[in-house]
Amino acid sequence: MELGVLLAPINNPSQQKWIAEQATRFEALGFNSLWAAQAMGRGFMMTDPLLTLATAAAVTQTIRLGTAVLQLPLYTTLELAHRIFSLQQLCGPRLIIGLGAGSTAADFRVAGKVYETRFNDFRDQHKALKTALETGQHQGSDLSPWPRPSRRPAFVFRELG
Repeated sequence: MELGVLLAPINNPSQQKWIAEQATRFEALGFNSLWAAQAMGRGFMMTDPLLTLATAAAVTQTIRLGTAVLQLPLYTTLELAHRIFSLQQLCGPRLIIGLGAGSTAADFRVAGKVYETRFNDFRDQHKALKTALETGQHQGSDLSPWPRPSRRPAFVFRELG
């Protein structure tokens, strides 16, 4: 059995090191993974999950790091691919990206996205994101994250459900 833990949000502006402290403590306690959630505009502050994981990556060595979950329709495909590539440079093979369609209209209002089309948007975008992560390209744009394809990281895609 493997155990993971969801990192708690910073609930006091003076606790800038709270995420790093949690990450080091949970790794020392033997947890297998750390997870960061995404929420915006819900009356409380959640640190962006990719920034949360970048912080955790900087202070840990072996624990896996994952998003629980990124709301895919809130992003453009290439922007998210770039962010994931950037985070993977910090995490290496420890990175796990969980994607979802989104569940709360408030998140979509903050991002200026359409909540009602989230399931169709997710279906379209996850295929494009998969291709962008595998190739570094999307609709004629090239992220060129690594100079040679042999140096590009491996991504494993599993569809649930």
